[in-house]
Amino acid sequence: IRTGSTVIDRETHSSFLLTVVATDNGTPPLSTSALVHVTITDVNDNTPKLITGTVYNIHEEQKPNEVLFTIIAEDPDEGDNAEVSYDLSGGPFEINPTSGEVFSTEQLDSDDGPSDYTITLELRDGGVPVNEDTETIVIHLLDVPNDNRPYFKDTPYSAQISPYAKAGENVTKVVAGDADGDTLSFELVPTENSNKFSIDGSGQVKKISTDTLDRGDDITLIVKVTD
Repeated sequence: IRTGSTVIDRETHSSFLLTVVATDNGTPPLSTSALVHVTITDVNDNTPKLITGTVYNIHEEQKPNEVLFTIIAEDPDEGDNAEVSYDLSGGPFEINPTSGEVFSTEQLDSDDGPSDYTITLELRDGGVPVNEDTETIVIHLLDVPNDNRPYFKDTPYSAQISPYAKAGENVTKVVAGDADGDTLSFELVPTENSNKFSIDGSGQVKKISTDTLDRGDDITLIVKVTD
């Protein structure tokens, strides 16, 4: 039995059932038949191919070593030739070489680091010689709304003011920031002397009292910033 003109591909047909007929030259000719089952053995002629996506969106609050997503690739070959292993390079990510589970090696934060990562995925089968493929994976890091507290810059603040300062006179200005980029508001926490001063939305502290201040006294004001 020989192959015909058509190329045989195990991934299309893994076996064939042939009927073989033997006929003699007698008169009348006599014949008999037999069934032949042909199994096609695998050759490592296919490359692993990614069947999941190449773009992923993940939230920044996920912790290191938590599974972010799973990459799946397939190889239509058989046995070791179909076993796919995974490898990643670029960015703070690792992948389980057999399951395809991807996780981060550090806490991700789009406010303090990149919001997008482009990493390289390598797929290899277990055949000899090895067939491999490379894919580019893009990871978008989604910001968690308002996950950062506002903070004061250049603290502590100090100022000097005349005991005879008029109402409306500027005392000092506090500056605050927020990694989320939120709008900030300021207020004075009630204290013994806080009613003699005010603070506006820009952080400017002013004297509002018409009273004369005691010379040499230290006045402590507590400013609260809210996003």
